[in-house]
Amino acid sequence: IIVFHPPIPGEKEDFVKRVIATGGQTVSMQNGQVYVSGRKMPQPFLGTGKGSTEDHWTMAPEKVPKGDLFVLGDNRAHSEDSRFFETFNGDKLSLGLDVRSDAGRRVLEDLVARSDAVFSNLRGDVPEKLRIRYEDLRHCNPAIVCCSLTGFGMAGSRVREPGYDYILQGMAGWMDLTGEPDGAPTKTGLSLVDYCGGYVAAISLLSAVHAARRDGIGADCDISLYDTQLSLLSYPGTWHLTAGD
Repeated sequence: IIVFHPPIPGEKEDFVKRVIATGGQTVSMQNGQVYVSGRKMPQPFLGTGKGSTEDHWTMAPEKVPKGDLFVLGDNRAHSEDSRFFETFNGDKLSLGLDVRSDAGRRVLEDLVARSDAVFSNLRGDVPEKLRIRYEDLRHCNPAIVCCSLTGFGMAGSRVREPGYDYILQGMAGWMDLTGEPDGAPTKTGLSLVDYCGGYVAAISLLSAVHAARRDGIGADCDISLYDTQLSLLSYPGTWHLTAGD
């Protein structure tokens, strides 16, 4: 979960964050550069009470030298962060928060009351369970924007399914367009499904924040990686749909 907090003179900006894919990392990286700095708050895994088991996100923020956007070279000895983690999480501080506990919920709602947006990158059914949708948080801040980036959206038959880059590249037809003409379906070298989904979510979130600052009313932004990738098929998608096969 991420809470984007506007700059206030003399006060650090706040981020609340827990992501499981580079799509969410991309959103926080891009919007983090807009908001200058932040407090990154990774939430424990649902149902386990433990932190993320993703080794490439292992972090010890108190060991990262202050002021270093990335910890590289000899400074590597001062941090347990991976280079993957450092790539996406410069300019942020970290704080653990369990939003399912009463105390954690109070902290979250206090942040929401003075923030612009809440972003999550989870399964489609989880924002409702964690009560981080607009209808769950509007009592704290009527102008709050709640943006969710999921595999297949927050409604529908696949709402409980996770979304992973390489799976969605296959489902959306990207792998059929990549590689040698007579070869097997091929994944792109970069995690473009995650990156593109992240950019779409960032645009959606910033547009909704602009509208909320104008009108005083926030909203939900429901972004699906699958929908995003289908839209990016562009003219090959048009050719396929009009081929008459």
